[in-house]
This record gives sequence, structure tokens and C-alpha cells, in this order.
Amino acid sequence: TIKTINVSGDKNLTLTEGTTNPDDAVTTINASTFTGKLDATVTTALNMSITGGSGNDTITLSNFNANDTVNGGDGTADTLVTDSSIAASTVLANVTNVEVLKLTVNADVTLAANVAGLSTITTADGTSVVTLNTGYTTPTTVNLGVTGALVNSANAVTTVNATAANMLSGADITVTGGTAADTLNISTSG
Repeated sequence: TIKTINVSGDKNLTLTEGTTNPDDAVTTINASTFTGKLDATVTTALNMSITGGSGNDTITLSNFNANDTVNGGDGTADTLVTDSSIAASTVLANVTNVEVLKLTVNADVTLAANVAGLSTITTADGTSVVTLNTGYTTPTTVNLGVTGALVNSANAVTTVNATAANMLSGADITVTGGTAADTLNISTSG
């Protein structure tokens, strides 16, 4: 059973886990010297350790939890994609050098402390709620899907992006800003 994948070189690479048994799953992906773009999808494995390279990598972990370790590497737009709700900043304690957190389906995130490198949170078209509580201070871009919501009681500076179509769909996009100078961008092109 292969447990570790080491990635090197400069061509873009897509890796997709194919097992349904966690005991047979890869547990380590090391692309620390890789200069291409890594797109890794892991749906079964638990307690993953993934290190990206210098490209803008995308790491998708369906069963993401506090025992997973993700280092996005030296890219400037490394993305962690998950359908798991994140109830506290401590769940992301082992996440570094990831600039974008992308929630799929109806996953929520609640943060009360900064996460190393994280500056953008994107929700899918579901009832995802992004909650920024006292202790979170990073200026953050939040991209809301249909029925997405932002609650910013941390008073962190936020830039919220939503499409006019989503806002006019009758699907309750909610933005609760704090005392900082927040920005709401509404795009009519998407």
C-alpha cells in the first residue's frame, strides 16, 4: 500500500485519491520542491499531511479535521477546499501558507483567531455561514454564494463579494459588518 507520494518537477499535476478504505489511503503528499500547480483531492484519508510547492496549489480534503496538516507552500493563492464545517480556529492550527479557504455545500466556518496566511474565504451556493469573532484581526475577503452569510463581530476589515443575481434570487444573503470600514462589492456580470 502506498502511503507517501513525493512530487517534483515543473509541470502541473492533478492527483485524485481512488480508495474508499481509509486504511489503504495515502497519508502524505510532499510537493515541497514542486514548481508546477498541484491539484490534490483526498476524499477518504484521515490525518493527512500535505505540503505544496511554489505554485498556486489546490488541496481538497473532504474529511478535513484538526489532525490534518496542510502547508500550502510558497504560492500566493494556495487553496484549501473542504465540505467540513470548521467550528474554531484551532481546527486550522496545522494549516499554514494557505491563502484561500473554500467551503463547499453547507459548510460553516467560525474563527476567533488568525490563521497563518489565510486572507480569503469563499462559500458555495448553500447555507454557509462565515463567523469572525473577537480575536480575529486579519483583513479578509469573503466571497458569498447563494444564501451565504457573514457575521463579523470581530470588527476585522472585510471585503464582501456577491453577485447581483445571487442577491436578487430571493435566497437571503446576509452581511453583518463590524465597526471597521467594510466593503460590499456586487457584481452584475456573474
